[in-house]
Amino acid sequence: MTTAEVDGYGVRSGYTFGYYRQLSPTWLRLVALSRGVPFPAGETLRYFELGFGQGVSLNVHAAANPGEYWGNDYNPEHVAFARQMAEASGANIHLLGDSFEQLAERRDLPQFDVIVAHGIWSWIADGTREAVLRFLDERLAPGGLLYISYNALPGAASGIAVQRLLHAVTASMDSSLSEGERFDLARGYLSNVAEEPGNHFDGYPKARERLDRILGGKSPYLLHEYTVASWRPELLCEVSAQMKQIGLEFCGSAYLDPQRIVTLGAEVNEADLVLEETLRDFRLDRSFRSDLFVRAPLGSARLATVGELNDQVIALTAVPDEVDVSPADPEAQGIADQVRTLLEKLESHTPSRLRIGELLRSGGEATGDRQDLAALCVALNNGFTHPVAASDCAASRTSSERLDDFLCATLFREKQKQLRVSPAIGSAANLSALDEELIAYANQPQELMSRLAIREQGKQKISAVQTLKYAANFACLVKIYQTLALTRFNKI
Repeated sequence: MTTAEVDGYGVRSGYTFGYYRQLSPTWLRLVALSRGVPFPAGETLRYFELGFGQGVSLNVHAAANPGEYWGNDYNPEHVAFARQMAEASGANIHLLGDSFEQLAERRDLPQFDVIVAHGIWSWIADGTREAVLRFLDERLAPGGLLYISYNALPGAASGIAVQRLLHAVTASMDSSLSEGERFDLARGYLSNVAEEPGNHFDGYPKARERLDRILGGKSPYLLHEYTVASWRPELLCEVSAQMKQIGLEFCGSAYLDPQRIVTLGAEVNEADLVLEETLRDFRLDRSFRSDLFVRAPLGSARLATVGELNDQVIALTAVPDEVDVSPADPEAQGIADQVRTLLEKLESHTPSRLRIGELLRSGGEATGDRQDLAALCVALNNGFTHPVAASDCAASRTSSERLDDFLCATLFREKQKQLRVSPAIGSAANLSALDEELIAYANQPQELMSRLAIREQGKQKISAVQTLKYAANFACLVKIYQTLALTRFNKI
């Protein structure tokens, strides 16, 4: 029996090569700070990722931040590729290939300040969940933070029936077929059913929307999402109750919430917070959650202050003119102008970074105008900006550059956008690939405009105004690369 089958997972194919910036220590530090919870920092940080997939996120964070980084994944191919990245960067990283049950039984591991589990909780069997809880109970240090994401009710209810059918059908097919072939056949059955009048999807619009995403999506991700043996969405209050059994208290969402910033310093009742957030999930029909838990009573851990939040430096990570400032969260709609103003204010500085207190319009306080706070949260939550790392580490600069070279030469060689590893933010950003010839003219708009126009002649005719706008955006991108301490602009 394979490790995947022991864990109740079942899928053996490799996962996607995605990067998840919300797992970075710099991001988690800012979110914890916004909840009033202190975050461990410095060279002694110990960090563990459960189920790291291909290991892109884990390797980026190990390369771009000081500390000691560990991770575990059952898939040997995942571990092998993650090890290639680790060898390329030379970062302080330890990679394990155990099942979660084996991991929980190990006695040769230290305690960790931060443990992250992105996209595993809803996809593993009950016995494996118990092993994960044992691991968390034994390995999360006092005052430590847990990040955990999962399929959430009520929104994920629209996928339960479809997932169970996809799993049952793929599991019953000829094992000589690949997992991808079986999944494509199962999707074909559902597609045929959806065309018949009076079918299940006609009566459930949300299920129809989900089916359309399944039929039109990429197979590697969908295989892991919908054909696993265990797929169980839960309410936040149910997940919180399980964490409470091992002494972990709910801090809030792992994304920024302006309401929580406004009440920073006020006493928090965990039970009230859990109920409030669970009801909010019903209001917004949320289907996925990313949450923070802390191993310490919130009352004793609330040491962070508004002043510390105001002092956090924020860096621009996207060209303002190229971002979609229409937030998906209904509660954040109507503030597109404020978001754009905030991004343009950052862009006007060299380097393009400012303290939160300086960035907000309302006199430099993080408890100021609520629309400004909402705009700041939207800009950060959507990746238009990112918190700057707490310390500047020479080793992180070296390992980030090495990993950046490796990623640009392998995963992102043919892409117009590239994941760029930045020690300045302890994370990575998806940025357009730069051209070294154009970089030389980034500070000469007319010459740059002329060269861009020549390049575009073979594609389509563009006006001088359009070319000038392109040139301005390119010059902004160069500033962003400099702000993020990316010393080599183009590695294709």
